[in-house]
Amino acid sequence: MNLRLLPLVLIAGCASFPEVDRAERLLGEGPAPILLPTEDLLARVDAPSRVGNSQTTLVARAAALRARAVLLRATPVG
Repeated sequence: MNLRLLPLVLIAGCASFPEVDRAERLLGEGPAPILLPTEDLLARVDAPSRVGNSQTTLVARAAALRARAVLLRATPVG
């Protein structure tokens, strides 16, 4: 690393970043997040969702997406 760049790098480390500053202020508000064991999280992923995934629902969604694709292909770009 070029030693002439070292002061610039050090100054950049002291810069203020609004997003980070805001996040740090918000951390003190509200309850701390609840940490769950990995096994519990994986069990939730494997559990069936509340959304209906029946064959009829999937076929209807696929048809709606195909119809939307046809409309998008017909739309002029530019």
